[in-house]
Amino acid sequence: MKMSLEAYLQIEGIPGETLSEGYENWIELQDFDLSASQTASATSTSAGGATSGGLT
Repeated sequence: MKMSLEAYLQIEGIPGETLSEGYENWIELQDFDLSASQTASATSTSAGGATSGGLT
């Protein structure tokens, strides 16, 4: 399901073009993506659980 969102970004020294009240001269975000993954192996630990790598 897609959701509508108005999001703005402010970077010091870089003016944006937004005229929205409260966000004047900020950068308007058109798209945003956040993802994470974690590796896992089929081997077991001494406690019987699966092993996994770090979160990236």
